[in-house]
Amino acid sequence: MKPKTKREPKVTKMYWMDEKEENKIETIKKGQTAVLYVKTEDFNPGEAITIPLRDDETGDKFTLNGTLDAQGLAKIKWECE
Repeated sequence: MKPKTKREPKVTKMYWMDEKEENKIETIKKGQTAVLYVKTEDFNPGEAITIPLRDDETGDKFTLNGTLDAQGLAKIKWECE
């Protein structure tokens, strides 16, 4: 019998939705609230996930943190300052 190989956790899809989570959006303006959807594989439900991001205009780097649900999805609400 072959031993099971452990698969590396990975993000499979990531996109922004508007505050009401009705429409995908491409950009976020200052003062706007949006929700980052992060879909993963091989993570455990309840596991924390950290997403590093960079502001395209200023180059500033920051991180968003969320928790994965039973389907491996994290919804991270964020307000652009």
